[in-house]
Amino acid sequence: MDIEIRNLSVTFMNDEREQVVLKKACLFLPQGKVTAIVGESGSGKSILGTAVAGLLDQQAVISGQILYGETDIVTLTGPELEQLRGRRISWLAQNPVSAMDPLQRTGAFVTEILKFRKGYSPEQLRETGVKQLARFGLANAEAVYRSYPGVLSGGMAQRALLGAMTVEEPEWLIADEPTKGLDAMARRQVYLNLQQLARERKMGMILITHDLRLAEKLSDFTAVMYAGEIVEYAKTDVFFGNPWHPYSQGLINAQPEKAMQPIPGEAPEFTELVEGCAFASRCAYYCEACRSKQEMRGTGSRSVRCWRYGQADGDSTCS
Repeated sequence: MDIEIRNLSVTFMNDEREQVVLKKACLFLPQGKVTAIVGESGSGKSILGTAVAGLLDQQAVISGQILYGETDIVTLTGPELEQLRGRRISWLAQNPVSAMDPLQRTGAFVTEILKFRKGYSPEQLRETGVKQLARFGLANAEAVYRSYPGVLSGGMAQRALLGAMTVEEPEWLIADEPTKGLDAMARRQVYLNLQQLARERKMGMILITHDLRLAEKLSDFTAVMYAGEIVEYAKTDVFFGNPWHPYSQGLINAQPEKAMQPIPGEAPEFTELVEGCAFASRCAYYCEACRSKQEMRGTGSRSVRCWRYGQADGDSTCS
C-alpha cells in the first residue's frame, strides 16, 4: 500500500521552549518505489522517517496524518504499532552495531521475531537465519550466524541488520543513513542489497541519506528537506538534472565532484520563528518576496517551496 503524509508536524519541548522539528510536511510515497529524503544534518529527515515507523519519543507532539492505506499511523496505540512494524514497515537504524544486543548471537537477533511471532523451531530459525544472511552477501553465513555483533565489521553488521529488518518480508523499509561510516566497498555492497530489495521484490523504501550519489542511483523520487520543511520534490532524474530550489542547488554544488562549494551561513535553530523563507539568509537570490511565507508550488510530480519556480504549473494542495 502507498503511504501519504499530510501536513505532518512534530514538536518537542526543550527547556520550556518549543522546537518545531517538522513543519506541515506533505509527501506521497508510492508502494514499490524508492523515495530519497536528502538534506543536511538537523533538517528533519530522520524525524520524518521515525514518525512513519511509529518510533517517535512519547514526548513528541504530533499533528497531521500518516496514511498507510486507510490506516492513520499517528493514531495507532503501542500494540497496534507493534503489529505494523516488521510485518508491514521496517526501520533500518543508522548505527547497526548499537542496534544489536552485544550479548546476543547475530543469528538469534536476525530471527528473533520469527521465534516469538511464528513459533519457529531452532532448526527452522537456523535455516532461515543463515539463508537471510547469505541473501545479503555475507559469504560465511553459518559463521556469522553463530558470531556476536562485536566481531562484525560495520559493513557486515549493516547487512545483518538488513537481514533482521526484512526477515518478515515487509512492504516498506525505512533506511536511515544506511551507508554512514562505511568504506567504499561496504557502501557498494549495501547499495546492491537495497537495489535488490527495490527492484526484485518491489519493496517500497524511504531512503534517508546525506549520500547524494546513493540517492541518485537508487531512488525514483527525491524530496529535499531544510529546517524542518520539504523544500523540493521531483522525480530523481529530473531533480539531479535541474534542481530548482537554491538550497538544492547548493547541496549538489557542495559535492566533491563540484569542487565542494560550501553553502554560506547556517540553518536557523528550530526555536527561531522564521516568518518568510527559512533559507532566505543564505540565499544568493534573496529579495523582498522572500520575506513572505513560501508555499509548495507545482504539480504532484514536481514542486518547490520558492516563489521563483513552478508558478505556471499551479499550486499544490499542501503548504
